[in-house]
Amino acid sequence: MGFEEMGRILIIGSTEECIELAKRWENAEILVSDPAQYVILKKEFEGIKVHFGDWSNVEVLSKLDLSNVDTVFISTGNDNSNLKCAQTVKGISFAKIIVMVYEMHNIKKFEDVGIEHVICPKKVAIETVDEMVQPEPHKITQVLITEHSLSIGLEVGEILLPSDCKITSLERGDITIVPRREIVVQKGDMLTIISSTTNPETIRKLIHGGHELFSPVNRLFVLPMEPEDILKAVREATCVASGINADILLLMANEDFKTAETNISGLSNKIDKIVKSARVRFSILLSENLYKTLKNMLIDHEELELKDKPLAPPDCVLVSEERLNLIDTIRGKSKILGILDNMRTPLIVARKFNKYKKILVFLGKDVHPEKGGCFAIRLCYAFSPKLYVFLSDRDDKKVLDAGRYIKKLCVTYGLECEFASARENPSNEFADLVSSNEFDLVIFDWGTKSINSEIKRQILLDAPCSILTVP
Repeated sequence: MGFEEMGRILIIGSTEECIELAKRWENAEILVSDPAQYVILKKEFEGIKVHFGDWSNVEVLSKLDLSNVDTVFISTGNDNSNLKCAQTVKGISFAKIIVMVYEMHNIKKFEDVGIEHVICPKKVAIETVDEMVQPEPHKITQVLITEHSLSIGLEVGEILLPSDCKITSLERGDITIVPRREIVVQKGDMLTIISSTTNPETIRKLIHGGHELFSPVNRLFVLPMEPEDILKAVREATCVASGINADILLLMANEDFKTAETNISGLSNKIDKIVKSARVRFSILLSENLYKTLKNMLIDHEELELKDKPLAPPDCVLVSEERLNLIDTIRGKSKILGILDNMRTPLIVARKFNKYKKILVFLGKDVHPEKGGCFAIRLCYAFSPKLYVFLSDRDDKKVLDAGRYIKKLCVTYGLECEFASARENPSNEFADLVSSNEFDLVIFDWGTKSINSEIKRQILLDAPCSILTVP
């Protein structure tokens, strides 16, 4: 399955909204059926492809090669024509279809044939007036854009917020700016957001980084492993920690560490050399009751009481492939799945033990499909690998929005990325990509419903590359 650039948009129709959108959107093409309009638009639009033909004709649409079109916007000026055109496009393309519907009673006709994204100006007007007359109580949240915020460089319209949230003003120094969609967010801006249900803390996290996983990771735990794997795991942990500015903590049982020091000459010095070269902070925690410690920190998410000060739970956990397989063998597959279902931190299964050059991330049909992508951006920003993004469903609005958001971040930070979409079976197609041995790190949301549990487990245990699951 090839990866390709996102962004090609086809506009069908020559109404005022079609022409205006064609001017605004990058990679937009427009298809018109009126010869006179075709001649006019051909002269008016420089750099925009203008096509001529019957927009309900399968042959005409097929010649435009809709296989790599992400979005089709249809507004012909007539609901019946729009419906016929939308059905034709749906039959030959996986693109997201957005249709203008002029009469409210026609909306159901589009929904009945599976056209999910319809815009009815009359309905929008009624809802807007109703909201003005009977407004719901709103929460007001103000967010200061700091130097670490990944909304810097994004346009206001590209910030992912829940549907009940609206950015109402942007203060830049002493100036208050109307937050139009195309306004680019800068460091020091103060955004004011109103919301009816989303709480202020969630809004702040979303604006600062697309998801809370974009918050800095402070503590990376390396879980217990066989003595011969310690140096390899520390090497991979160091790569990750240097990218996300985290401290490394190696957690081991007292007896295991004594054995490791006996078997590996100069173990402590070798570890010290690895972490110092990467300029990361490293420490070793020895535990008398290892499994109780793990349960307290990973499952119960409790602080660990040490002699000098309490140790907060980890932000990210790294474990060797061998240790994970051992848990799976001894405790059974339900145990390993149960552990991950209850973990509240990202988990890295270390296999590459080196810097990542190619990262594959899966965007599922989830509440926050961008989670894994946000974590990937952090790593890409540190190591400059190539990012490959696999969309589980190119018809799902959240998945597509998350993909566009990740792409925008890549453009903003100068990162190389490519995209591909599932065609029939996201689970199997993603598993095939993982097993291709093309990638150094694969990232996916452990809670995603777009990959079945058994395939998740197979990927976790058998992948030829490192795996990062996000909770």
